[in-house]
Amino acid sequence: MSPPPLDNRGWLRKHLAQLMKAGQEIQAMDASLPMKPSYDKGNWTGLKLIALKYYIRPFLDLLGQKKTLAYVDLLAGPGLDRLGERQVPVPGSPLIPLVVQESQHRFQLIVVAERKTEYYSALVKRIDRMPGHPLVTSLKGDINLRMDEVIEALKQAGVEHSLVFIDPEGLEFTWSTMSTLVGNLDCDVIVNFPSAGVARCLAAEHTYETLSDFLGVGINEVGQLDADGAIQVYRRKLASLGLNISTEIEIPSGMGYRYHLIPAVRATQAGSPWFEPIFGSLKKRIGQTGPELLDLVAQQIDGVLGEL
Repeated sequence: MSPPPLDNRGWLRKHLAQLMKAGQEIQAMDASLPMKPSYDKGNWTGLKLIALKYYIRPFLDLLGQKKTLAYVDLLAGPGLDRLGERQVPVPGSPLIPLVVQESQHRFQLIVVAERKTEYYSALVKRIDRMPGHPLVTSLKGDINLRMDEVIEALKQAGVEHSLVFIDPEGLEFTWSTMSTLVGNLDCDVIVNFPSAGVARCLAAEHTYETLSDFLGVGINEVGQLDADGAIQVYRRKLASLGLNISTEIEIPSGMGYRYHLIPAVRATQAGSPWFEPIFGSLKKRIGQTGPELLDLVAQQIDGVLGEL
């Protein structure tokens, strides 16, 4: 007999507890690092990481028996995030496939890229401390200048399909780089679309060029967009690359701004029938939780608050 489905609090606790345990272990291993940089943002960051964690298992379950797989994080960060005012440690996006293993299948290759020197140094050292990790290729520098190396590393390793996570908070991932990526690799892509950053660019005409490069449209067209219109442009352009775009998942900050996760999977003849059940369920869960509930659940996991 199957267990009853989890309510939203139980679902959040299930996923967050695993991330928090892994975050504490990473933090404990940091003792010997001369510098210990982390990505410190609000509790909404935890929702993004839970969404990524949630998708990795079905991705591996669906494709792991058939293909050689890689996980690719192109704006990777330092590998450790701290959530909210309490700075709760959790693994950053490049370490989630290494520390949370819920599928019997594995990625055969991990590719990470990071531009900031202190982030890159800490990330590589944190990966090296992971027991039994798969082959890892790490690249330092502007990913827009090194995409050919990413593609070559994946081809040399015999990778047949990749899960690519892109979190361009500063709109630093250009559309031409996205086009190169998808045009040369068989991959699923999850983009954390920086809706708040796009809105800031739209409010300041001198940043239109940055937004033009990010969206892959002319500066004149940028000037006619609002934030929601920019998301739709991005989705249409992803679809034009042969990716199935049927949803987006809003990640609210609780502070008046938001992000949107855009999952884009390689379109198949069968229409990717598994796509909607996975992401539809995830969208509903995220929409019914939010950063405030995540903070409460994190405090309960840590024993700061009692259970209701």
